[in-house]
Amino acid sequence: MPKAVYLEDVIERTVQFMRFHLINGVYPAYDPVYADPKGKDDGQSVKSKRKKSVLPTNKLLVSVYNKTVEIMELLPDLLNVQTLPDTLVLQISTLSVSPFF
Repeated sequence: MPKAVYLEDVIERTVQFMRFHLINGVYPAYDPVYADPKGKDDGQSVKSKRKKSVLPTNKLLVSVYNKTVEIMELLPDLLNVQTLPDTLVLQISTLSVSPFF
């Protein structure tokens, strides 16, 4: 197998790993709207939930967040150096844009 296949696979798995931890750990810790399991509505609006939020104190979670930020900062450099398939570029762009919507 060509060396590029291994690199693409590693990059793709890294993006999937980051997405999993962001969705299941980091986002719920920083935004209580994400922490709501299965979209249960307890009568509170999104604004009131966000006003009551508290920043996480879990050191492991903060460490995961910092490592994710570091990887996200390095991904554009990797995209400039190596040509990646469209599906992988879409995964990376979805990962970087999804917190804003």
